[in-house]
Amino acid sequence: PPPYAIDIGDRTIKIAQLMSPRWWDRAAPTMQFRTLVSAALDAGWVVDGMLRDPAPLAALLRKTIAATPRFQRSSFAVTTLPENRTFLTTTMITLEGNETQDVALRRAVRAAVPIDAARAVITSTPIPGDMHRVAIAAVPTDVVESYASLLETVGLTPIACVSEAEALAHAVAYATDHQLAQPPRNSPLGTRPSPQPTLILDLGATRTGAVVTTASVVIASVTIPLSGEQLTAALAAKLKIDATAAERAKHDVDRTRAGHDDPAATAVVQALTPLIDGIARLRAFTASRFAAASQPTRIVLTGGGAALTGLDAFLHEKTKLPVTRFVVPSG
Repeated sequence: PPPYAIDIGDRTIKIAQLMSPRWWDRAAPTMQFRTLVSAALDAGWVVDGMLRDPAPLAALLRKTIAATPRFQRSSFAVTTLPENRTFLTTTMITLEGNETQDVALRRAVRAAVPIDAARAVITSTPIPGDMHRVAIAAVPTDVVESYASLLETVGLTPIACVSEAEALAHAVAYATDHQLAQPPRNSPLGTRPSPQPTLILDLGATRTGAVVTTASVVIASVTIPLSGEQLTAALAAKLKIDATAAERAKHDVDRTRAGHDDPAATAVVQALTPLIDGIARLRAFTASRFAAASQPTRIVLTGGGAALTGLDAFLHEKTKLPVTRFVVPSG
């Protein structure tokens, strides 16, 4: 069976398995989910991406896997690593003296990473179209080992640990066109990444990640101080309602009504200010560091906040970029 893909957040754990289309349905435009489950985590199990209480988390993971049919169970897994514990950057590779490319790369990586390279897991990826620059991901070794140890505790062999930003970049770049409402590229999932530079916004319950990618390579990534919980709290305070009612209202607000005697719309738009500011700063950063060909030409929304009514139109108005949602296909 294919490996599990496991995403551990502060609030939920998600487990997925992908499978190729059946032999009689080879024309299907996308791979299919064999397993897709989500379970809520108790407060304190995971805090800011750190596994504070791995024992009950392991028990929940074991129970969730045991609930799947035996013939679907895998012995292998890929897991995401917490974004706020992952350092992503790019750096130039220049040869000094008689250095080989490999030696120059190692020297550049050590200079670019602000954590002890001897205590970090570091990967590098060439940036498409820029032969002198590489993208670097560095994670403290103890973080990688804690996630790997969790998988091993439940009998899984970890085959890869990737940052949330890298996982999102691959998912969006290799997505079939109908998942992003784009004109067809005639490219089945997994055959080649889209070359279109993209700004991905992952709007979660506790934070928002913003990632700029080109051909599935992350060239810039930041965490924006905005969350679904903050939007709910802003609405509850403005309308003087409880959190449950505010959560419902958040999904029904017409953001175009902001400033037109609609306090709910005004409250949400004001709460979205950090998102707009964060996008502007990220675009300014990429414009100062990378060629025009690497500047994002679209925004793709992911995460629970992507479902907010009118958010795509609001962001298009503010950024002048086309905005689409990453859609998990039914079936």
